[in-house]
Amino acid sequence: MAGEVLMSARKILQLCVLLCCIVALQASRLNAPRVLLPYNHEVPSNFTLKVYEGGCYRWSCSRDGVVSLEEDLKDGCASQAHVSAICRSPSRQTAIILAQDPVSGGLLRCDVLVDAIHHLVIVTTTRELYVEEAPEEFVVRAYDNQGNEFSTLEGIEFIWELQTITNRESVVAAHTILRFLTYEESPYQVPTAIEPLEANGRRGNMILIEGKQTGSARVSVRVAHLAYKVCIDRSVNVKC
Repeated sequence: MAGEVLMSARKILQLCVLLCCIVALQASRLNAPRVLLPYNHEVPSNFTLKVYEGGCYRWSCSRDGVVSLEEDLKDGCASQAHVSAICRSPSRQTAIILAQDPVSGGLLRCDVLVDAIHHLVIVTTTRELYVEEAPEEFVVRAYDNQGNEFSTLEGIEFIWELQTITNRESVVAAHTILRFLTYEESPYQVPTAIEPLEANGRRGNMILIEGKQTGSARVSVRVAHLAYKVCIDRSVNVKC
């Protein structure tokens, strides 16, 4: 009789553990079900996949030649993985990232697409700056040829330029109106993705601009790599 009670108790305990695992898996989800990364023309772009609600997972990739995975392992599993685009082809490539719960066997899935940048858009809170005011942050976003926004531009170098507007009666040189500022020079914290680029005298997809004197100038940006020299260029007019 005691043996039967013990067996029943064990079965109930196992069932409770299984139910807890199922509930935990249902509550868990990835921070992105689909990721779009620029192809690796020189430096791989990176994106961190994270499992919300914690937990520990074993990560795998369906195509190692398209993206690579780097995990911060603890006891053979991890709650996040760093995804890097290593494919060097500008044509669209796809891969599937799976995160498996080692206890329940449940799976979380992320589809990763690697493609070429087709066009850029500059985003900012305002295009009207004031002399001696705090600098304004300008951010570039990138899109593929279908209009889908890339999930990250981390690691990619951009060329930012100030251009003089010449179609006016009074022409004022752009560099006398606006000035680029590094995050290190500013009161703002350096973004993690920008820090290694700034440390090497380069610029990423975010830049700070401050006003120097009254006037208007054009701010332009393009991908630094020669692979994009004829197809990517974006500019906006900024007033001070």
